[in-house]
Amino acid sequence: MRAAAVIFLAFGATVDAFAPRHAPLRPKTELWGSKVGVYYGTEGQNTEAAADLLVELLNAKFDGIAGETSFPVDEIDGVEDLMDHELLLVGCPTWNTGADTERSGTDWDDLYYEDDGLPSLDFAGKKVAVFGCGDSVGYGGNFCDAIDELESVFASRNAQTGFGSGRRADVNFSGGSRRRRAG
Repeated sequence: MRAAAVIFLAFGATVDAFAPRHAPLRPKTELWGSKVGVYYGTEGQNTEAAADLLVELLNAKFDGIAGETSFPVDEIDGVEDLMDHELLLVGCPTWNTGADTERSGTDWDDLYYEDDGLPSLDFAGKKVAVFGCGDSVGYGGNFCDAIDELESVFASRNAQTGFGSGRRADVNFSGGSRRRRAG
């Protein structure tokens, strides 16, 4: 049940991510004719399931826009594969590692900071939205931190990120409940 909610929230936020703020999504102006790539890292297969569902939903709504499949980052030939798409949906899980960086426990961690990884690319002109899974009950203090790290790494490489109605920093996950931070 929780996984279904995360997948639903991820899809809803992701599709809205490509729309102008406060405007309805219009496929002919934002997505129609674009090439969307869905990439993910996973350990427990929940993020893979979310990625596959995103591909299925995007293809149903936008006439095959996301291709035939999602792409696990541990199977891509190189980070240059990401450049084949105008729009990227990238996902990862968060594990309670206690680390300040490389928190997904997946191959994304290897690509974040290596010279021949993401730092070697310039994502200017590309739109990137993130999605992922985590356990807000088991570790509310760092729930989905890896997703925030994923977004930050792409933003540092000039990708257009930060879509949607809220940022990770605006949300406090404590004891399994999601609350907006005051201020």
